[in-house]
Amino acid sequence: MSFLKFQFTRLALVGLLLSTVVLGAMPPPEPSLGIQLLNDDQGRHFIKVTGFQAAEMKTIGEHFDRIDWRDLFPVCVAGKSTPSSRAIPLWGTYAPDDDGIRFVPRFPLRSGLTYRVALDLKRLASLIGLDHEASAPDILNANLEVPAAPPAPRTTLAGIYPSASLLPENLLKFYLEFSGPMSRGEAYQHITLLDGQGDAIELPFLELDEELWDPYAQRLTLFIDPGRIKRGLKPREELGPSLLQGGDYQLVIDSNWRDAQGNALISPGRKSFHVGPPDYLPIDPKTWAITPPAAGSKAPLVVTFPEPLDYGLLQRVLYIEDKDGVRLDGDVRVQNYETQWTFIPASAWREGEWILIVDRVLEDLAGNSVGRAFDVEVVEVADRYDTRRRGEPVRIKFQIRGRN
Repeated sequence: MSFLKFQFTRLALVGLLLSTVVLGAMPPPEPSLGIQLLNDDQGRHFIKVTGFQAAEMKTIGEHFDRIDWRDLFPVCVAGKSTPSSRAIPLWGTYAPDDDGIRFVPRFPLRSGLTYRVALDLKRLASLIGLDHEASAPDILNANLEVPAAPPAPRTTLAGIYPSASLLPENLLKFYLEFSGPMSRGEAYQHITLLDGQGDAIELPFLELDEELWDPYAQRLTLFIDPGRIKRGLKPREELGPSLLQGGDYQLVIDSNWRDAQGNALISPGRKSFHVGPPDYLPIDPKTWAITPPAAGSKAPLVVTFPEPLDYGLLQRVLYIEDKDGVRLDGDVRVQNYETQWTFIPASAWREGEWILIVDRVLEDLAGNSVGRAFDVEVVEVADRYDTRRRGEPVRIKFQIRGRN
């Protein structure tokens, strides 16, 4: 069997100066090798040497696992080396493809950076048993620039909860939801509570060093200072309660608050509400109404409460189990001013007994939990969701029956 030989010509491709290679003893029309920056179906960048024929790829594939590709085919950030040091190649995965060799970086390539790519063709020919023409270049080079990512959409304040306009005097917290990730560490600078005359309430919130964001930095939990809710505590005696029954208030979020990209919010946010009497009664699940769907359907199960409950907790502390204790998959929606919990199953309901599991950490708007009134100690706010304090969940049985 005769060995294939490498022959090279220079080629400019889409503004990139690439070296091309023709494999085989015969002149073109054989495909030329090139280095390309491509995207997978999820938009992630990878680098590929293309243009090999099927026979060449078969030979390369037979030797692939015995080759140190990071040394033979390094990908480096351009400008990261000095005359006395060699740029460190990126870590990633090398794999043979239909007509080339693919490099997938371990970490995403960064927009705005240029990457220097080099494939040592002479060494590759030697390692897989091919001849390399003495007159041909030894290395296939390319400088690939990752295009700048399109600007992310500006972030908006998507919602303020509780969503009702009548709130108890001893309201414990608000939730602020945003359309995208927000910056951390500046929340309290951009939130103001105004009374009916438009004057700012002094120090109404519990300002924590570690702001209470969800894992995606899109929902902030904003506690009203418990020391101004509980009667007899010093902050309430010195400053008075943050909210007074019969008063009208506005929660204002200014548009200078920056998102995770450093951009200001598109517009300010505002919630107007009236304050009713305080609520000191614990949650009683016996007062809830459960509306079960028919068996064989994927219709929602609806649980209705006599009062609004905590928006954030409703999305994670209620769930459905079958009689064997297997949790049912599905989607949760909180509706009707947080007085309805709706569960849409991933698969059709089966006829028989089901159980609504209610974690005792569930709260109403005043922080009263299942079977327990809100007994405020300032230190307790950080510990109130400790699982050791919860006790056994409440289990409410209901029946799914067939269609009549």
